[in-house]
Amino acid sequence: MLFKSDERYLPMVGKPTPPLKFKALDGREVDLEKLKGKVVLLDFWATWCPPCIEEIPHVRAAYERYNKEGFEIVGISFDAEKQRLDDVVKRESIRWPQYFDGGGRAAAPGKTFGILHWPSMWLLDRNGVIRFISAGAGMDRKISALLKETGNPVNAARGVFEDKAALDKSGDVPAKPAAKPATAPPAKAATPGVATPPPATNAPAATPPSAAPRGPETKLGDHVISVKSISIGTKRSTALLQIGPATYTVAPGVEIVFPSGGAQLKAHCTEIDRNAVVLAIEGRTEPLRLLLP
Repeated sequence: MLFKSDERYLPMVGKPTPPLKFKALDGREVDLEKLKGKVVLLDFWATWCPPCIEEIPHVRAAYERYNKEGFEIVGISFDAEKQRLDDVVKRESIRWPQYFDGGGRAAAPGKTFGILHWPSMWLLDRNGVIRFISAGAGMDRKISALLKETGNPVNAARGVFEDKAALDKSGDVPAKPAAKPATAPPAKAATPGVATPPPATNAPAATPPSAAPRGPETKLGDHVISVKSISIGTKRSTALLQIGPATYTVAPGVEIVFPSGGAQLKAHCTEIDRNAVVLAIEGRTEPLRLLLP
């Protein structure tokens, strides 16, 4: 499965991971270069992100299940408050190292790796090559598959996704090539002196399809707001919103605050379904319903 919001990361698949070397929250030294030979999950997350917190039990279970087989996790926090991060790490019994620089959404690795939403989870193979950019979907299966690989040269890894345009919806393997169009039998040679009539047809001339008209943009304060993706879960549904240049992950009951015209606007998510997100905007009587394109 490939989450729609992760599609922007596809160009990274098959490439060596950018370098990352740091002193973790607990004091240990971490260097991705030295983790080659292991399968590594890069977990880009934050304590202020509800879906990130919901994923912790699944990530922890994977760590406990595969760590002895050569699986490691590197947490990359986009928190601004060190104490809050430390409290969550201890409360949730998170044993893997955590990057923290206090930059919040502007944390340095965000620019290096091009992270645009949270959580984002990438899986690296034993050669430090990015193999999965929706690692949270089918995580066990993907980790198990990479652990079985004894070696995977960079060129071979690139071949896994060499034709990204042909990826199927799972985001795991290239889709089967499209069937070749049927070709018409060769025309019979014309008999000298006999005119060949044009082929009969009842089909009207094809007209090029016209582009569907785009609806008006929805603005909230100074910014255009839109729904980038929706994920429907059995216990909790989430959505990724684009507000101006920034992205926000919301769920029913979650409030977001963003700058607009020198002030702060507050929006409260009240409902998410498969096609839309409903927000209650502070100072407005009518809710705002945003449709998924």
